[in-house]
Parts: sequence; C-alpha cells; structure tokens
Amino acid sequence: MYEFAGEADIVITCLALTKETIGIVDNKFLAAMKKGSYLVNIARGRLLDYKAVLSHLESGHLSGLGMDVAWMEPFDPDDPILKFSNVIITPHVAGITEYSLRKAAKIVGDVALQLHSGEPFTGIEIVN
Repeated sequence: MYEFAGEADIVITCLALTKETIGIVDNKFLAAMKKGSYLVNIARGRLLDYKAVLSHLESGHLSGLGMDVAWMEPFDPDDPILKFSNVIITPHVAGITEYSLRKAAKIVGDVALQLHSGEPFTGIEIVN
C-alpha cells in the first residue's frame, strides 16, 4: 500500500469504513505518497486522519485534496481545511442521475404492487 502510494500521482480512497480502516490514510501513508500528488476521498470521511491530512496540506506535500465526504456530518463550514484553494469538497451524490432516479422509482412501484398483491418481493438489493 505504501509502495503504491509512492508511485501514484492521484490516490483515491474507495474503502468501507471498519475498525481496521478508520484513519488508514494517516501520516505514514501520506508521507509515503509522492510529493505533489493528490488525494481524493469518495468513500467515508473517517478513512482519513484529519490532523495528518491538514499537516500535509499545510506543508505542501499534498498538491490537493478532493472529497465528497467529511470527517463529521454535517460538515463544519469553519473547518480549517476549507481555507486551502487546492481543496475541493462536493456533495456525496455522484451516483444520482436521471437513470438512477427512474430505476429507483420503478423498483419502489414494483415493490408496492407486490406488497399490495401479497406476492414475495423481487428485484430488491439492500446495500450500504
């Protein structure tokens, strides 16, 4: 993991949040990243060690940070990380498209019809 971090220009976190992954992107990991690389977190905010990320932004080791998740929800608008011009924060809604909304509406409708008729539910997937 550290060897990969040292070779990548951009590291994107895509991990589940578990007791083993909380803070996995810590000072050791960030120090292993190439100077001038970018970090993008699209998974869970607490994968990143906040103090380590702040330190590496302040030192210039990280060229930038992109994230659509925060360490705390709701996100603190006075968070010091927001002062950096090389930090981009977006809402965690990248998967919401017209197609996904139509598909969700169809599934809800189908399940409602199945519920009303007493049929077993089909086509339902429960994910995180």
